[in-house]
Amino acid sequence: DVVSGIIGKSKFCFDIWGDAVNVASRMESSGEPKCTQITIDIYNHLRDEDTCKFNPRANVDIKGKGKFQTYITPKYEYNNDPASPEGRLHVERPSILETLVSMYDEP
Repeated sequence: DVVSGIIGKSKFCFDIWGDAVNVASRMESSGEPKCTQITIDIYNHLRDEDTCKFNPRANVDIKGKGKFQTYITPKYEYNNDPASPEGRLHVERPSILETLVSMYDEP
């Protein structure tokens, strides 16, 4: 569950709170550069998708949550050529987010 709201008196800010937000933050902070780390729950949704490849990691100690079985993507390749039409990031498969969205958009 996630709770959202607007905070502030003179300068307003939208924010979200909840366990899912905390776990996502821990996945990012305990991951590796140029990789995406996910929990086993997300892995179970994506494991049969041909567009996503994940490698299992040893149990990762997630602050405040304990040991988690996580999975991680291979490192992305960055294209640093400013003249390149691909821009900064070159990924040869749909992003994890695009795959998740397409799964839930299907009737």
